Amino acid sequence: AAASGRLYVGAAQGVWEVTADVGEVVNAYPVPDAAEQRTGFNAAAVADGQLYATHSGLGCWMWPLDAPLEAVPLLEPTDGRPRTLRAVLSDGDKGVFFSGDNRVYCVDPAGECGTLLEPLGDVIHALATLDRRLYAGLGDGTVVACDLDAPRAWETVHRGVQPIESLQVRRWGDLVELVLPEADHGVRGIYAQESISTTLLAGGAAIRRAWCCDDLVLGLSAHRDRLFILSVRGAEQFPQEVPLARMLGRSIQDACLVEEYTGPQLVDGAPTA
Repeated sequence: AAASGRLYVGAAQGVWEVTADVGEVVNAYPVPDAAEQRTGFNAAAVADGQLYATHSGLGCWMWPLDAPLEAVPLLEPTDGRPRTLRAVLSDGDKGVFFSGDNRVYCVDPAGECGTLLEPLGDVIHALATLDRRLYAGLGDGTVVACDLDAPRAWETVHRGVQPIESLQVRRWGDLVELVLPEADHGVRGIYAQESISTTLLAGGAAIRRAWCCDDLVLGLSAHRDRLFILSVRGAEQFPQEVPLARMLGRSIQDACLVEEYTGPQLVDGAPTA
């Protein structure tokens, strides 16, 4: 929900809504009577005035944005299943999609939750949509897709060698580009229709997660200690390195790009994101 000036941050037992500019906490969306958790919420999405978020221990929950205490469980783990709930996203009138283990669940506009298609071969780490198609990045390095207007089967569009922890899909003219991390290859652009690929960002370390917009490509190192930032409109051919662990005293779990962000900013000569 970057366009609204709000960020949604996963906590152990709920989600915090904070301002994107100064990080002020605006609202807290808790899971009622939640037991103490070892991990936090993995992902969140906003659609039609509702907040959706996934947690591997607590499940998938929904809150009205204007009523943070009215939490609705969409899927709660039973006997430890599903074990891993990672991604969640909205696709307009097709509803909200989230992953649980190797299945994709769909929440329709009426709030009904069901499984989309047959389960996949490995755990789903990431989801993305473009042009009425849903893409899923799996733990075995595979990216699959299905047609949301007539979902009949999953189609394999890419095979890699590392878990696809982040996945973005965008269009360049007639080409559909998958943007994903590929370890020592950095951030890759995959054009399945043409059976070609290219390196969008070559960092000085293995890349674990990647993000992009029209003029920026970001990569998070495998150890989550460095962020690599490349402005595709600048003269530099190599990314700027942000030593996160040294600057913050800790590693990071996630990052995002907001619409107002125009490029790397320099503070005392060092880039920030």
